[in-house]
Amino acid sequence: MRRLAILVIFLSLVAAAIAQFGMGQMLSSPFMCMSRPDIRKELKLTKDQNKQVDAIVKDVMASARNQSDPMGGMRKMTEADKQILDLLDDNQKKRLGEIRIQMRGPAAILDEDVSKPLGLSEDQIKQAHDLQSAYMNELLGMMQHPSPSMSKTADKKRDENDAKLMAVLTDAQREQFKAMQGAPFKNARLKGT
Repeated sequence: MRRLAILVIFLSLVAAAIAQFGMGQMLSSPFMCMSRPDIRKELKLTKDQNKQVDAIVKDVMASARNQSDPMGGMRKMTEADKQILDLLDDNQKKRLGEIRIQMRGPAAILDEDVSKPLGLSEDQIKQAHDLQSAYMNELLGMMQHPSPSMSKTADKKRDENDAKLMAVLTDAQREQFKAMQGAPFKNARLKGT
């Protein structure tokens, strides 16, 4: 019974995070990226940078455990994003940006730092937001009725949504979007994101 209660609370928090931030956006934040040793290695963080990132992570985790302010961890994570970006040099920031676009996939076109350089029109931005909103609603619906095939279904829905989002772009924008991703990063996009 206790496990079920914990699972319900966890799913509620995940659903709230997805609704507010979008899973891909949340998982590709600078803070979350620094939880992945492969990304730290790709960015060639120095020992000093790694120590500073570890301290930031520790601080965020302490805030997340604070039961009196459940959203405190989310606010602290947003602050941590800025702190982490301030630690990186220009080459590291550029590469992290490329990896983050790869992690988000086509949904990255919803981010202003991607949509502006691509020159998306207001109509394209509205189309992309509508598609992503419908996709997120589908995922939330799936989470309310979990099934053994949920992961495969979610991956299929993500692939379908990716194709729809890419169709919003012109050929030139698709080429530019690909260039913005830089060199491929292995396992940038994890299953279910």
